[in-house]
Amino acid sequence: MIFALFRRKPDDSPARALYAGVVAAARRPEFYRELGVPDTPVARFELIALHAALVMRRLRAVDGGPQIAQGVLDVMVEDLEDSLREIGVGDPSVPKRVKALIGGFYASAQGLDAALSPAPDHAALASLVGRRVYGVSHELLDDAQDALASYVIAAAAALDQQSGAELAADGPAFPPAPSQTPPEGEFA
Repeated sequence: MIFALFRRKPDDSPARALYAGVVAAARRPEFYRELGVPDTPVARFELIALHAALVMRRLRAVDGGPQIAQGVLDVMVEDLEDSLREIGVGDPSVPKRVKALIGGFYASAQGLDAALSPAPDHAALASLVGRRVYGVSHELLDDAQDALASYVIAAAAALDQQSGAELAADGPAFPPAPSQTPPEGEFA
């Protein structure tokens, strides 16, 4: 019984590498500088969750992918727990907060799947990112929400072009971070 404590966990290095790619993509400054994503712990988590959901969506469609997707989720939960402790959330509160955040992640992932399948629904994606990433919900598409929705569609398409082996070996192939172009007549 005690030896179970010393057993090595299954190799989760592919999941860790994929999660590292997810975090790197979500932390690109263009999201915050160009698209006005709030630089708050919640918005940062939502961008990571959005990218993770895209990767997991792709992994579910490849051989052996569901197990790797579960590994990515496990690494994400571990990172979330560590981050909550780092910002001062007490140990007794961490599981409750993680459960709530992962519940939101699953809801976002389901909304993302619905908005991308069978064909991308730009308005649904803009609404989803508005609620989740920006923390607002309104019917009119804001330029930032619109640009982020277009990015999500491009990211899903780019990931769909990667085979399972390429995804595991090279990491997720996210497109360049989006930027808003200034309205006509204005200079950047």
